[in-house]
Amino acid sequence: MIARNAESTIGAAVESVLGQTMTQFEFLVYDDASEDETAARIEAYKDPRIRLIRGSAHQGIPAARNILLREARGNYVAWLDADDLAFPQRLERQWNYLEEHSETDLLFSWIAVRNGSVPVVKMPANRQLLHAWLMFRNPFAHSSLMARNFFAVEGLFYDETMVRAQDYELYLRLATVKQFDLIPEILVSYDARSGAAEQMALPFLPKLLNRNLEAAGVALNQEELTVFLNFLRLNKLLHREASCLVCRVLNDLSAVHWPIPSSASDQRHLLLRQWFRLMHLATGSSKRAALWNVLMAGPMGWWGLWWKRVR
Repeated sequence: MIARNAESTIGAAVESVLGQTMTQFEFLVYDDASEDETAARIEAYKDPRIRLIRGSAHQGIPAARNILLREARGNYVAWLDADDLAFPQRLERQWNYLEEHSETDLLFSWIAVRNGSVPVVKMPANRQLLHAWLMFRNPFAHSSLMARNFFAVEGLFYDETMVRAQDYELYLRLATVKQFDLIPEILVSYDARSGAAEQMALPFLPKLLNRNLEAAGVALNQEELTVFLNFLRLNKLLHREASCLVCRVLNDLSAVHWPIPSSASDQRHLLLRQWFRLMHLATGSSKRAALWNVLMAGPMGWWGLWWKRVR
């Protein structure tokens, strides 16, 4: 856990960790030069499992995370933000899963949401679907992550130039060399009041989206990236030029048979989902093109869109 000026929330977060059904763990907390009583709140707990590391100067989120990765001594590493809560069986359930699935390197879970408009977030527990979904957005809640402790040994750390979205950037790098899984259980409670962090991450998302599209052979300029990113993030009607751009990108992805890897049963679900959204948001000929792609998916494609829907 990293914390900075979190005196109002860190008590509940710490207690949710100390109350785990799995009792044998090392609890590393990095105080990133807080200017309030964050460190004092942590020191008030006399539990020997807690190891507090106090930074003398503000490091920022990715640097603070890397400090803890270098300090971690366990076989597994689990993260929790200082304003989130771990449900009592979180560590035990994820530890058991990783012990039983030696092929899995990073494991996530569903999350409950406090102070938000959506009570839960349930991404599909499908490896290939999750891997492909990284093209369009980060499908994982960082506070639900438990991973094998390979980071320091293999020199795989958070990019310290990424002030925001550093977790998404790390997942994109790891996706080619590590196996991701998601356990379909709600194991973490996320505080949506920190959603301002998502807005602060926006300046970094075009760079990551561009990296993903280029890897698939699709080239866009900065203005086009912004238009396509807004299509992915927002459910707003598109003017004619924007509709045509989105249609072109989706056609280009279809032409290279994206997503890869993908099983035949996936019915190209993620691309179909975007065509379906374009059908509702586009104007002019792009709407007709989107409708055609949706119709061509047929009943099995529509069933897949409903059954594997991503919320």
